[in-house]
Amino acid sequence: MVLESYCGYNPWDLVEQWNSNSFVISPCFTDTFLLWITWFYLYLSLLFSVFFLKSNSHKKHSWTLFIALKLSIGLVLVVSSIYELIDSLIEFENDQLVYPTAYLTPSIKLSTYLLSLWLIWYHRAKGVQTSVLLTIYWFLMTIYSVFNLYTLIVTLEHRDEFSWSFDKTDVVNKSLQTSGVLCQLLLYCVADTKKETPSKESENACPFESSPFISKLFFTWFDSMAIRGFRRTLLQSDMWSLRGPNTAPVIEKKITSVEAKLRLKDQRTDILKILVKSFWPTFLLGVVCKFCSTLLIFAGPQLMDALIAFVISDHPVGRGYIIAAAMFISSLMQSILESQSEFWTQVVVIRMKATLFSIIYKKNIKLSSHGKRAYTTGEIVNTMAIDAQRVIDYFGIVNIIWSAPLQLAITIYLLWRKLGVSSFIGLSVILLLVPYNGFVASRFQACQVALMKEKDSRSKLVSEVLNGMKVLKLYAWEGAFGDIVASIRKNEIKYLRSQALWLAGMTFPFTSLSFLVTVVSFASYVLIDKNHILDANKAFVSITLINTLTMPLNFLPFVLTSGAMFLVSVKRINKFLAGDELDTESINHNPDSTNPILVKDATFSWSRDEEPTLKDINLQVEKQKLVAVVGVVGSGKSTLLSAILGDLYKKHGTVNVDGKVAYVPQTSWIQNATVRDNILFESPFVQEKYDQVIEACALTPDLKILAGGDLTEIGEKGINLSGGQKQRVSIARAVYSDSDIYLLDDPLSAVDAHVAKHLFEKVIGNKGLLKNKTRLLVTHRITFLPQADEIIVLRDGKIYESGTFSELMAKKGEFFNFIVQYQIEQEDELDPEDESFVKALEREKKLSLTRSISSADSETSAIRRRTSHTRQSQSKKSRATSKNDAKEDKFKLIEAETAETSSVSSKVYFDYIKAIGWKNCSVILLFCTIFSGFILASSLWLTEWADDYLNPLNYHNTALRNKRLIVYAILGTFQAIFILAFTLVLCIAAVEGSRWIHEQMLSRLIRAPMSFFDSTPTGRILNRFTKDIDLADSAMIFSLQQFLMRVFSSVTAVIIIIKETPFLVIMIIILALVYILIQKIYIASSRQLRRIDGVTRSPIFSHYTETVTGSTSIRAYQATDRFSEKLFKLVDVNNSASMANLAASRWLSVRLELLGNIIVTSTALYAVIGRGSMSPGKIGLSISNASQITSILDMLVRSFSDLENNLVSVERCLEYTKLDAEAPWVNPSHRPSKDWPFEGRITFNKYSTRYRPGLDLVLRNITCCIDSNEKVGIVGRTGAGKSSLTLALFRLIEPTDGTITIDDEDITRLGLHDLRSRLTVIPQDPVLFSGSFRRNFDPLEMHTDNEIYDALEQANLKDFVVSLDNQLYYEITEGGDNLSVGQRQLVCLTRALLRKSKILVLDEATAAVDVETDELIQQTIRKQFKDCTIVTIAHRLNTIMDYDKVIVMDKGQIIEYDSPDNLLKNNESEFYKMAKDAKLV
Repeated sequence: MVLESYCGYNPWDLVEQWNSNSFVISPCFTDTFLLWITWFYLYLSLLFSVFFLKSNSHKKHSWTLFIALKLSIGLVLVVSSIYELIDSLIEFENDQLVYPTAYLTPSIKLSTYLLSLWLIWYHRAKGVQTSVLLTIYWFLMTIYSVFNLYTLIVTLEHRDEFSWSFDKTDVVNKSLQTSGVLCQLLLYCVADTKKETPSKESENACPFESSPFISKLFFTWFDSMAIRGFRRTLLQSDMWSLRGPNTAPVIEKKITSVEAKLRLKDQRTDILKILVKSFWPTFLLGVVCKFCSTLLIFAGPQLMDALIAFVISDHPVGRGYIIAAAMFISSLMQSILESQSEFWTQVVVIRMKATLFSIIYKKNIKLSSHGKRAYTTGEIVNTMAIDAQRVIDYFGIVNIIWSAPLQLAITIYLLWRKLGVSSFIGLSVILLLVPYNGFVASRFQACQVALMKEKDSRSKLVSEVLNGMKVLKLYAWEGAFGDIVASIRKNEIKYLRSQALWLAGMTFPFTSLSFLVTVVSFASYVLIDKNHILDANKAFVSITLINTLTMPLNFLPFVLTSGAMFLVSVKRINKFLAGDELDTESINHNPDSTNPILVKDATFSWSRDEEPTLKDINLQVEKQKLVAVVGVVGSGKSTLLSAILGDLYKKHGTVNVDGKVAYVPQTSWIQNATVRDNILFESPFVQEKYDQVIEACALTPDLKILAGGDLTEIGEKGINLSGGQKQRVSIARAVYSDSDIYLLDDPLSAVDAHVAKHLFEKVIGNKGLLKNKTRLLVTHRITFLPQADEIIVLRDGKIYESGTFSELMAKKGEFFNFIVQYQIEQEDELDPEDESFVKALEREKKLSLTRSISSADSETSAIRRRTSHTRQSQSKKSRATSKNDAKEDKFKLIEAETAETSSVSSKVYFDYIKAIGWKNCSVILLFCTIFSGFILASSLWLTEWADDYLNPLNYHNTALRNKRLIVYAILGTFQAIFILAFTLVLCIAAVEGSRWIHEQMLSRLIRAPMSFFDSTPTGRILNRFTKDIDLADSAMIFSLQQFLMRVFSSVTAVIIIIKETPFLVIMIIILALVYILIQKIYIASSRQLRRIDGVTRSPIFSHYTETVTGSTSIRAYQATDRFSEKLFKLVDVNNSASMANLAASRWLSVRLELLGNIIVTSTALYAVIGRGSMSPGKIGLSISNASQITSILDMLVRSFSDLENNLVSVERCLEYTKLDAEAPWVNPSHRPSKDWPFEGRITFNKYSTRYRPGLDLVLRNITCCIDSNEKVGIVGRTGAGKSSLTLALFRLIEPTDGTITIDDEDITRLGLHDLRSRLTVIPQDPVLFSGSFRRNFDPLEMHTDNEIYDALEQANLKDFVVSLDNQLYYEITEGGDNLSVGQRQLVCLTRALLRKSKILVLDEATAAVDVETDELIQQTIRKQFKDCTIVTIAHRLNTIMDYDKVIVMDKGQIIEYDSPDNLLKNNESEFYKMAKDAKLV
């Protein structure tokens, strides 16, 4: 034999060595097998190491004591190997018998030692702090050296028993080499530290990268975080910063490259391909670790088989100890590999989260108007909040799909070796479950698809309700819309119940699978052949093998159900990513020094397939010129700006825009930040320039009013800014940006006349700050048109006329008619110098405004396709996190979302149990106790059965055998029945609990005061109603089931171990204390990490929602990259918490499994030491349960942590079930009469109020009386308190002092709905909801269709509605985006006409509409509400000049109150000054 000639004896006769009394491995075996493997590993790894480190740009590692020690010890080992080699060569030269191993072994060692020295130097040069390659090398060398030294010691003690020998030099050399190798291994267990000045970034860097390999294996690098979390509450600042491939920017670059390569093959975006292609190497590492871990699982049953055989044999006792040691080592290796697999898989999941968020975010910015039309804000947020989460969650558990079948195959083989053909009969039970499970899974998936549709509908409606809550409360409609949400939720609950039942149907077979396979296998085994005896080896090894399937097969239904959700979510994401994008090539940016904006023969539409919205546009805007765009409602003015911005699809023609663009939308887009931050928009702060812009935009007086000046935080819904103030902030942002081209979409509509004049003169006009800029201005302020360099007249999507004011008037065409009509209707507002021109036009026939509106409305195809970004409702404002915690609280409006800092309180558990139901909980615990009792009884019964063979009389006792089998089957059957009952009751109870929670949340939400909505970001509330309630709906079921199953399984296992091995009680108590300490440390950290993860997730969605609403402005300002970078930062902050949470999970797993391994090893050692004192059956039962205790303990803490973490979401939901409520909707003890208010007299008596506690008063000591049928106008500069007065009337804000009475009825004594339903309002913002026209007019269904049509006719909207396909049932999109602003305001007028109460309030109702619609609304009001008390907040003073009285307000007080005529007689009055500014006097 070759090895005999190489060694001088047969080194591979392991059987003989195993059976010898003094077990030893031959030195040549270690010198060949162990050393050659180490040598091969080092040289193979060398190639990969050099390849990967070749491009490493890390700083060269400085010299450290550790490096010096490593080199020194390495040199000692080299010298020792050289001595060993020389010694063997001298013997060879002296003609002594020297076999090749004597000189080849030291040569191999020498080469590896020399190579290791070079690698130490090379790694230092490349800045490697810890070398995995060399750590593994020294570990392998340690195994080799220790075995070699052990063989030497045993050989010296028993010289005559072996065919090899050692001399004194071998003793010295091997002792020296073993010591040196051990020292090297210990040195590599500590990372080399760099001597450099610590920076803030390095101090907070994740220690994973710099930690030694052994630390990575056992996750000791997480110790500092774990201890810190145990000692005190973890904060966001404690999170480690991410580096390298885990950061969002690096991931984004990678996926962009991958996506580009995939697009070369297929234009469609497949998110699954992108994810797999981007992260397969790291994912493969997890797969390899999982594969090795899966194989090692089976070492336990085989070693247990050997141990039971050893106990009843007379083999040397050393063999027993070796088996026990092997059980510990194999279990430890399996634990480490399993943890590494899980860690790297979850690292991929975290990277995938950044990928999905990045891809969806970028797609959102690129979506065209046509692409956005298919989605509401709520649905887009759901794509990130739910669908993306389900995709990445599935990748975290996908390994079970292949590992479970692999485990099944190996189990079948090993069982076949034990039970023969009976194993196939038993395992056929699994095959029988396949079609059943397939059917159940398909039904579950169908439920999931239907459920997601309902969730989307609910999320969409909740989002709209939140955005329009102010209007809903004004109309007293919140209850009606709450009922609609509740009806959708009712359908959702129906599908949830079905899903829960199907889940129970899937879970039950797998939870009972272990017993079913066991009883069928044992029954067939003993019944097939009467000579088959079920002994302890067969029984407990088979049970242990079958139990190895329990975990993966228990998780298999969850994987299958998650797979169904995964496929649904992948399709939804792919559908979103396939949405129509903006054509980036439609706008050219070629240099043009003469015409910065040039449009030639261009036709535009909202999508490729739609009819043109703008036709044959030829537009030439010269540099530094002011070009005005005018036209009637629906003529395409705002659409023209959208086309120039690139938001429309260009069918043909060319568009060239040369220069930096600034855009002011018609409805201002404000970020949730300070006033200054909104204006700067990330531009550098220059005080002089900033002050100049503030003054020009008329913001100086407003900033003086605000508590924090320009550092005051603007709330999400702008509670502390009026509409005019927000518009001026938007203008200031554009001016400060110092762009070349300004696109201004009717920026003067929302401000008072005198403010509009100031803005035009100081900013927009040819003497303003923008005088040297190119300006394209859409406006309805006719008085400014003469100052424009050119005027563009649009009608029906075409340019009808263009020229200067004089040229167009001379033509007497479309523009001439437009001006004549306006001047006749607004004659009192004209400049004195224009009066001669008016007289010349008196002969002109007055044009029909109604006909103009009707004509414009007939172009419904164009109007319906208005872009969403220019028609957003005022309440849909930017969402972002509160910033700059150091600012004084009084400057802040939005309250920062905080994480709870303690454990989930017992109150939360109590409330959740209450939601589930006390009876249900009692039944659940009862069923758990009963099925656990049956598990214990069946285990003890099986032990007795397995020991029957020890008595020869029972060998062929069929009666006893049948009795054992029948009782065992009965016990197992009852166990399965009660598990099914437990699962069913739990599933239904959990669904009922989430139903109750949502019901209470919704009830409290719609009853919450407006101050809550003003100070709470919509994204935060939506998070409760989407992700949090989704976890309560589904994840809680699985968490509760797993936790309860693990609790009762662990108690059962411990009882069995203590009963059979009472000697281990003390050890179990000690380990239990250690276990409690570990789980306390873990839960304290994990709980807070999960909360931080939740809190840092909300800003991502807030930023995302903010981007959805402001995407046009973001693109216009070319801030796409900056907003993407902000998303990356937010994602990295969130992922840092996710990474820490992952490390905590693995940290726990390794330690708990180590405790479990100690229990298994202790039980095995007890069996070895007490051989003969315990029956094989009891030993098998103890070790079988001890081997399960590892996974049970791990899963117990994990399931408890998951339960508590999911309860954090429940806790967040429960917070909303306890929201403060506003006053009751109905006061049964004081209800008004049916015809109240019968006169409409309103009296304010020393009335004062504020928006919420802690803020300044917005109304101070208001005292006035508005008589019946009086028409009263309220005026005052922006922020004077005009709108606050109407809010007080509707009790959206409650008094701090004083009263308001209507017809002698104190409104605070009335129910809110009794009050609000008797008042009529046309609000400032025309808020519409998705759904039919009819639902927008009459959600309470109190009016007939005829009544609605009558109101539509009075509002001049009937012709438009009748022209639509479904008329009253025509579907309006979210926010009414398929209607123009004018049409939306006419819808609000129709609502008022339907209600037509004695009091009508107009809150700047026509501020944002063109003059034609304004006049139309005013005419309708004068005619239809002539017998009502009218309170109007007005921007255009001409609309209230014929009113009975005017209230002039300033700083929350009434400073003047009289008839317009009397106020105008006083030249010193504030009203006179305002009228003068508006050129009315």
